[in-house]
Amino acid sequence: MSSGRVIIVYERKNRELETALLLQSKFFNAGFECAVTQFYQGHDFNLLGAGPDILIVPHLYNELSVARLIARYGRPKSIINLQYEQVLSDKWERLGHHNPSGTAMNAVHVCWGKTTFDRLRDFGVPSENLLT
Repeated sequence: MSSGRVIIVYERKNRELETALLLQSKFFNAGFECAVTQFYQGHDFNLLGAGPDILIVPHLYNELSVARLIARYGRPKSIINLQYEQVLSDKWERLGHHNPSGTAMNAVHVCWGKTTFDRLRDFGVPSENLLT
């Protein structure tokens, strides 16, 4: 019996696929059903079905990002944002484009260290939604 259903979405094969496959292996070993899918390919879209228990994504910026994911994969019980883009220039940090806003703030965001944790917390993401 499965512990739940997980979908891991990757966008860029050269920087994200290996991590997605490693995570998939971990979820399989923990008893989950787990699929890895590419962000732009439609063969895994689930337009009318139930969403996964966990949806793991490479980025999550705003309400439009959340709506797009729900439209493609169904409404998940939880979203985990791996945030592959965390090493930012001063310019991008000032612009705040990589800071989640709106409903995206409700997801769990993986932080590579204290700098990203502090930046997102200071932007208003609840600390309990930030994992280091």
